[in-house]
Amino acid sequence: MTVAGEGAGPSSPNGTHPHRRTRRPCPRRRRSRRPPHRTPRRPPEDKIKYAKLRKVQGSSLGQIAAKTGIPKTSLHRYLQV
Repeated sequence: MTVAGEGAGPSSPNGTHPHRRTRRPCPRRRRSRRPPHRTPRRPPEDKIKYAKLRKVQGSSLGQIAAKTGIPKTSLHRYLQV
């Protein structure tokens, strides 16, 4: 039998549960390699102009990506504007 005030359960003197731990950040959490204040990189304007020219001429995104080194998904985003 426990006496009230000996630290057993929610009636402990400081009002906290004896087995409860404070929340700490997980040490294995993946963090971004890029600092949060940096803006995403964008390829040079001449490459984007070249890609737009090639798209008008009928080249596929895969061909343009191979030629410029810009990923297809990024090219699609740049050519939509």
